[in-house]
Amino acid sequence: MPSRLGHILVEQGVLTGEQVLEVLEQQGLRRRPFGEIAERLFGVDPADVEQAWATQYSHMAEQVDLTCESPESSVLDRIERRQAWQFRVVPIRVEDNGLVLATSRQNLPRALRFSNRCLVCEASLVIAGESDLMAALQRFYPMAQLDAASLTDARAMLSSLGPLI
Repeated sequence: MPSRLGHILVEQGVLTGEQVLEVLEQQGLRRRPFGEIAERLFGVDPADVEQAWATQYSHMAEQVDLTCESPESSVLDRIERRQAWQFRVVPIRVEDNGLVLATSRQNLPRALRFSNRCLVCEASLVIAGESDLMAALQRFYPMAQLDAASLTDARAMLSSLGPLI
């Protein structure tokens, strides 16, 4: 059985068990999403809700080994190279008239926003390891001077700067 969002938020130290019960009580009265109520009642950061959701989704989603995937060029052509790198997705197949996109658990929120806002077709997300995803991006959408190491270096440099105003 998949983990409930409230349970994940408790595990992450964002909410207490009592707060989860209060959110569930309000949810029964108002029929609003759990995360929305937790944000309103307890000031939970939307990023924490998004991260908990990504954890929940990753437990339910199909796991794929991208080293074994060989998407056809017609599938890869459905998104632009820039989009693949920006949103950290690799289309791997068409299934039930929808595009199946691989991403990593860390990039689920970004990939979901992309699939919901930018694609004109139905899409579903599957989960790959972060290093496998980066290798697939390099293999299927090569960009000069852009690879997993340069992205890791850029993230490290930005995080060392602290919060940006």
